Amino acid sequence: RVVKGIKRCKGGSQDKRLPITPDILNAIYRCLDFAVYDDALFLASCCLAYFGFLRSSEFTVPHGTSYSPSLHLSHHDVAFDYQKPIPFGKGAL
Repeated sequence: RVVKGIKRCKGGSQDKRLPITPDILNAIYRCLDFAVYDDALFLASCCLAYFGFLRSSEFTVPHGTSYSPSLHLSHHDVAFDYQKPIPFGKGAL
């Protein structure tokens, strides 16, 4: 009870990690070689985290051996709907 009271008065610990800014994301982009698969994959991960407001633990696993398809996302879990547009504003197929 005392500890909870102190935390309420003093506040919780502050997270010292700074957020990724567009400038930092751009700097990462400029440092990568997109002919290298891992560099392209790294930028894709950075963009996913940035635009999805994700922490790294929300889209990665701590160790490759700890991956479980029932707990973690895989490429099978992500899908994008595609509709072929019909010209002249008549909707989509």
